[in-house]
Amino acid sequence: MIEDITERKETDLKLRASQEAAEAGNRAKSEFLATMSHELRTPLNAIMALSQLLQQERIGSLNEKQNEYVNSIYSNGEHLLALINDILDLSKVEAGKEELLLSPLPVSDLCNYAIWTVRDRALEKGLQLTSEIDPEADICIGDEGRIKQMLVNLLTNAIKFTPAGQVSLVVKKVPQGISFIVSDTGIGIDSNQFQFLFEPFKQLDSRLNRQYEGTGLGLALTRKLARLHGGDVTVTSTLGKGSQFTLFLPDSVHPGEINSKFKIK
Repeated sequence: MIEDITERKETDLKLRASQEAAEAGNRAKSEFLATMSHELRTPLNAIMALSQLLQQERIGSLNEKQNEYVNSIYSNGEHLLALINDILDLSKVEAGKEELLLSPLPVSDLCNYAIWTVRDRALEKGLQLTSEIDPEADICIGDEGRIKQMLVNLLTNAIKFTPAGQVSLVVKKVPQGISFIVSDTGIGIDSNQFQFLFEPFKQLDSRLNRQYEGTGLGLALTRKLARLHGGDVTVTSTLGKGSQFTLFLPDSVHPGEINSKFKIK
């Protein structure tokens, strides 16, 4: 019995070529974003450093209007630098170049840092900002800088989309790990939009682009970093009533998962 599989082989080769082209395109995109981000940060750091010198009046006193302009330059520079850093971080993770320095970390220190970082933003909007930590959730395993970044991203996102009410951070000990739960009384999300929520460079409603600034990178980067830790970020929400984002981090990284992406300290 003879069967001609020429067509099947040709199809397989085309599919393989398409997959390789797509992977090459993704690598090229990540490398471009990383290069662009580095190039943008160099002049931006100079702008921020010089504006900070002006703020400190090292080269002469400033009048009230000049102070206002210099403060605006610096604050907008900080905002732009944060966006650039998000792009750089996302490109590193997507390119597989992100390394985690795993160590036991006090949960209270991580939460205190995150709450302190976003406190002023919450106060400016008149929001109640609270935190509660399960006594059993005292230590977690992870990269200190990245866990702080994930918590700040989730809290910042909650504050941004909460016009009034409260934002809370609750930490619970759960089987196999620890859950960091960020809840808000904000605008909420339609469940039909959950599938797009963690896509980079995307806001769910084009009208939000005009009302809320941002690139849409925060949640995408947070989920990628959580999964790099062996955890995840999940969401529940009711439109018009608020949202709840849960960052789960496992108690330990399975030995089979420890590779070039992880360093234990």
